[in-house]
Amino acid sequence: MNNFSGAITRHLPLILKVLLWGACFGYGGHLAWQEWLYRQALAAPVIAPARPAPAPALEPFQPEAIASVLGLAPEGALAH
Repeated sequence: MNNFSGAITRHLPLILKVLLWGACFGYGGHLAWQEWLYRQALAAPVIAPARPAPAPALEPFQPEAIASVLGLAPEGALAH
């Protein structure tokens, strides 16, 4: 037992370095894997939007109607 604890104590700095580097690389690998899964979820095919229905044709412009709404009389008409 004494020989084993002496080996652990003697190699403790190396063991700690290996564990620390392993934890860093393990966590980095985990983050890279999560990023890859996230980007795969974003790469879903985009559905092309449907074209909107064309707007209905407007009726022809009638300046007399607008003039009557504003209270104006056509040229040459008698005012009432």
